[in-house]
Amino acid sequence: MNIMRISVSIIAFLLALPTAGTARGVLLAPEDLDQTTRTGLRAEIAAARTAAPEAFQRLADLRGRLAGLDAAKRGPLPVLLPRLQALGQEALLPLLEEIAFNAPERGALTDSALLGWRASILEAVGKLRDPRSVPVLRAVVTLGPAHRLITAAAAGAYGKLLTDEAAAWLVDALTAADGERRLGILQGLGHCRRAVATDALAAALRARPDAEEAKLLARSLGNAGSSWAWQTPVVSATGEEAAVRRTAAEALAAAWPLYDGQAQKKLGHALLVVEFTGTPALLRAAVTGANAETQASAEKLIERFLDRSFRVNPTP
Repeated sequence: MNIMRISVSIIAFLLALPTAGTARGVLLAPEDLDQTTRTGLRAEIAAARTAAPEAFQRLADLRGRLAGLDAAKRGPLPVLLPRLQALGQEALLPLLEEIAFNAPERGALTDSALLGWRASILEAVGKLRDPRSVPVLRAVVTLGPAHRLITAAAAGAYGKLLTDEAAAWLVDALTAADGERRLGILQGLGHCRRAVATDALAAALRARPDAEEAKLLARSLGNAGSSWAWQTPVVSATGEEAAVRRTAAEALAAAWPLYDGQAQKKLGHALLVVEFTGTPALLRAAVTGANAETQASAEKLIERFLDRSFRVNPTP
């Protein structure tokens, strides 16, 4: 038997034994994971610490700079994702350890530093698209802090796997959630560019939510149907481009005349991001019978859509 496998088996056995430890991650406690998952991940983390300790040290070094990065921020949260992505694929197990098993005490970190770190490490895990992250991301969605940004980051990270299982699970989680957790799942679901996920987003918009939720749904549907995103091989491989982009455009166009102000602006922006060829016809049908001002506004949006020199950058 391979020496590494023997080592992992021994570590798994030892970690399965009861302990009096109180270590926890920055978002979860180990007990938030089922025992099989908990034991297996602990063993993998321990083995990786021995085989590649530098990956853990690099993450720890970045965490050590967090207060300074937060103090120098120009927006509401420090920009951390590019630095986390630079750690590479080997950062997966250090990140999962940080999330669910063993993270430093908060110390003097500000609320913005801690929130930025939590959301960014989840986004970094999502960028890696590794199936080993699934149970941890699921646990954050359902058991982690009920904060919209954190739930969105976890749901989006899971959704980026683009599997049937991820799409179905997230839609089920959406049905069971409420409050900030529900809004977070809606926000993250746009990164799961699958037909069933987009159907759920479209249904939420057809229910005519308030303006704030409509803006959130505009962004998610724009993400789901983004013509730019569908040019990437990992997304196009699902084979659901036509269905997803049509569903997103139909929902956005139907909702556009029902809102005004920023909500209408966000819905229009999302239509330009999706870039579905039938958008002009959808918009004209949506404003049939509307007042002259609304119809004129729709024609202006159609003009922007038809200007092929104009492109909207994809929503992150």
